[in-house]
Order: sequence, then structure tokens, then C-alpha cells
Amino acid sequence: MIRPSYEAVLLDAIRKRCAFLIWAAGLLGLVDRVDVWCGRAEEIGHEERARFGFDAVVARSFGPPAQTVECGAPLLRPGGRLVISEPPEQRVWPAEPLASVGLVHEPDISVGVVVLRRDGDVDDRYPRRIKSQQRSPLF
Repeated sequence: MIRPSYEAVLLDAIRKRCAFLIWAAGLLGLVDRVDVWCGRAEEIGHEERARFGFDAVVARSFGPPAQTVECGAPLLRPGGRLVISEPPEQRVWPAEPLASVGLVHEPDISVGVVVLRRDGDVDDRYPRRIKSQQRSPLF
């Protein structure tokens, strides 16, 4: 098995998908290495068990880039990476709004993903409720 010491937490807001993830982890023999949390990222980002608790967060089809950044940054330990899947045409990731949640854009590693590193502090107010994020996105 590749990287047998790695552990993962899979997060989804929809119970049916969480049930599938639990089933799949069991089928693959990964129940001792994979946790499934069912909940909203903007809420879990304030929970003690999750806040600043991860070396990496991977987001695929999560939502608009600003919401993905705002929900992912509070989950990362200092130096942790937020890896976001990208469409073929690359987006602009503005430095100032990223810095407001403690992130910096790392040089492109691969086509199809962007990597942001936690290099600063994340204010306690992040992540904000989804309606606030929609009304006033980071960028």
C-alpha cells in the first residue's frame, strides 16, 4: 500500500454521499485510515477538531474559487496546502485576497490544479456563513 501512514478525512454536506463514502472506505479496507464527516465546510471550519488540523485539503467541484479558498484556509495547519482542481483555462488567483486568509499561490505544479500554501494567519471570522460569502466574496 502506498503511504500506509497517511490518513484522510472526507467531507460532504449530503448524507447520501457520506453514506456512500463510508461504504467505499469499508469496501477498500480503509476504515482505520479514512474518516467521513457529514457537514458543511463553513461550519466545520470553526470546529476545534478541524480548525488548523490538516496538512492538505483537496477540493474538487466544491464551488466558486473564493468560497473554496475561504472554506479551505481555516482547515490548514501553517505550511499546509490547499489543492484545487482547475478547468483547462487557468484562473487568476489574486495575491491580496489570498493573503487575507493566510494563503499564497505556489508556482503551478501541474495542469488542472492550483496549489495554495498557508503562509499566514487566518482570522477567527473565517469561514463566514455561505450567504455572507455570496454577498461579499473575497475576490
